[in-house]
Amino acid sequence: MMPELGGVLDRLGLRQYLEVLKENGFNTWEAVLDITEDDFQQLGFKLGHRRALQREIATFRGIPSSYALESEYGGSQSSPPISPLDKLFTQAPQPQRIEGKRRYRRHPRPDSNAPKKPKTAYVNFADYLRTDPAVSALSFVDIAREVGK
Repeated sequence: MMPELGGVLDRLGLRQYLEVLKENGFNTWEAVLDITEDDFQQLGFKLGHRRALQREIATFRGIPSSYALESEYGGSQSSPPISPLDKLFTQAPQPQRIEGKRRYRRHPRPDSNAPKKPKTAYVNFADYLRTDPAVSALSFVDIAREVGK
């Protein structure tokens, strides 16, 4: 169900713009949903009032309030200003996250100042075998075979 235009403007404290909007053909909330930045300027909306109404439109369309509306002054001056709402809907859609699957995260880098782990029993055993003169003359592969026996 579409809300009443007057009710929305009352809630936002922008009731003074109701007559201006109606005089210019924005008679319903549905019509206001398609308003552009140029329309706001021609209708004489103050910048803060524009942003309040744009935020309400974005919220109505399901855009979370945590998503910042981009300002028209952020881009280059040579390009024509684009409404923050127009920018929201021209961006590529974000891929939906599949529930149940986790995204790959890299392991954190180890702390170079952390103490070294103690040697395991197997490493101690291999070191002990390498001290034997008969084993120390062997190649690495042969030592591994001896340790594995």
